[in-house]
Amino acid sequence: GYQEAATIRHIFIDVISDSDYKNIWSAFHKVAANHQKAECEFCRKPKNGKPKWINMKLKYIRKMAKKDIILVNLCDITSQYKR
Repeated sequence: GYQEAATIRHIFIDVISDSDYKNIWSAFHKVAANHQKAECEFCRKPKNGKPKWINMKLKYIRKMAKKDIILVNLCDITSQYKR
């Protein structure tokens, strides 16, 4: 749920840009609303490391106890990504 979102934001606040963060949550909202799939790419920029480009694929599984269950697949695409 949205309570978990605050925790995730706190963990990644220094490694994901605000625009990428918005794209990530947009993908989650799309999947939850449409009960389908979504995909996005974002860059993790840790303070003490090299940036990593991540491809994120999301798939709606089901609703359980008023919460949407979403499967997430993260793949490091840094070597393929050129921006």
